[in-house]
Amino acid sequence: MNPTHSFGVIVFFILAAAPLPAQSPAASPAAAYKLGHSFHGESFDSGPRQKPWEMASIGEAHFPITTKSSEVQKWFDQGNALLHSFWYYEAERAFSLVPQA
Repeated sequence: MNPTHSFGVIVFFILAAAPLPAQSPAASPAAAYKLGHSFHGESFDSGPRQKPWEMASIGEAHFPITTKSSEVQKWFDQGNALLHSFWYYEAERAFSLVPQA
């Protein structure tokens, strides 16, 4: 094997094994939010982003929670009913509104 060719192969493998620089994080939470990330942390970066709507005829699964807001209780109950109906995506959408209400 040619020494020049061997040197080129060695350089290629060294460069291929070198780690690439990581993508820089967003400068602010507002910039991260615009990129599709949540203000509430990484665990909220995926899942439904649209506001839930009130669904009729899904059954009732009332579970009292500690709140004074009837709206919070309504969204929690809807999420609970959807969860027990195996509508996980829609349940997550309803539960996501509970902390905001």
